[in-house]
Amino acid sequence: MLLFAISLKPSCLKQHCRYVRTVTRVLELAGEAVQQSVAANLVVLIGEGSGDDEDEDRRLRCESVEHMVVSPCDLLPRGVE
Repeated sequence: MLLFAISLKPSCLKQHCRYVRTVTRVLELAGEAVQQSVAANLVVLIGEGSGDDEDEDRRLRCESVEHMVVSPCDLLPRGVE
């Protein structure tokens, strides 16, 4: 069910951002179970955008980068600050 849901093409900025967060999280947790076409669609969506609105595409890229960037604190073992 989840693989079907993440293979659908989103249609607006809010849905694009949610799609990026969802697919990225699924790739983190179970990347081996994700079809290569889903990962490829994610890369195309971030790289090319929807093509409908350049401002929305730019915001999607910015939010995608912010979501995917790992904070140095995330790399520390739990309990270490």
